[in-house]
Amino acid sequence: MSSTLPLRFRPAEAADQAWLAGRLPPDRGRGAAFVGEWDGTAVAAFVVAPPLERYEPEGLALAFSVDRRTEARVIAEQIVALARQMAARANLGPLHAWPPPVDGSPGDRAYRSLGFTPFDRIVTWEVDLGRSAALQFASVERARARTPDDPCWQAEDVALADMRTSAGTDAITAFYETHLASLGGMRDAFQRRLLGQVPDGFDPVRSRLLLLNGEIAAMILTVSGPGLVFIVGWMVAPPFRGGSIGQRLFATAHAAAPLHPGCRLRFETHDRHHGTARLARRLGATAIQTLVKLRHD
Repeated sequence: MSSTLPLRFRPAEAADQAWLAGRLPPDRGRGAAFVGEWDGTAVAAFVVAPPLERYEPEGLALAFSVDRRTEARVIAEQIVALARQMAARANLGPLHAWPPPVDGSPGDRAYRSLGFTPFDRIVTWEVDLGRSAALQFASVERARARTPDDPCWQAEDVALADMRTSAGTDAITAFYETHLASLGGMRDAFQRRLLGQVPDGFDPVRSRLLLLNGEIAAMILTVSGPGLVFIVGWMVAPPFRGGSIGQRLFATAHAAAPLHPGCRLRFETHDRHHGTARLARRLGATAIQTLVKLRHD
């Protein structure tokens, strides 16, 4: 295998999990995991997570593992270059070692030589191989001790669910019956969109529900079309937690963007001046017309 061959990255799939298990840290599920292939052979694994402080991103955290030791440095440099590209797209600042290595250890020196700085609190995306993913704050107890009255730091049971699973179907039905009665004539159009029955490229297979404490709170509506890889669309059900949920949606979408050349992020939100909208714009997303407007009567 020549070191001149390009290293290609792709999102990790369910079939990769056994291979990833021996290469990334025990909490490898936290973050969006990717596989690096060289000449068709998987040679590296890495996971990234954008650390978000309220509405302001501060950096990009990265953990990685390389199998091909003879090209380890070259592969590591390409992984770090991709992470820096992700960070630069959102003006995120420095890279951070994740998890932080012990000060002065060989791992610490290696991370620092690649431009990392220590970091120990990030927003993480924990993969559940069954059918969903759960988002949670790392170091929640430390955060609570620092800001006990700040609702942004309260532990939440947040999960990404597949629209095509039974859990996704149940969540859609409950959300539809409980919160969408005020949509009036838009209800049929919304239902057709969920079922992929309108010619607008909506793809229910790649779209996701965001559940908050077991109840649907938002949706990532994925749309494919000429010149457009995906659209991030969302709506929030009461109780209103738009900022906290919106952060997760846009961070998830943005982490994948560099893997899709030509990808353009678009967003819709109830309030274009809300902190989430500001975050979306910092991530390079542009506004689209509302697909479905949720009215609070």
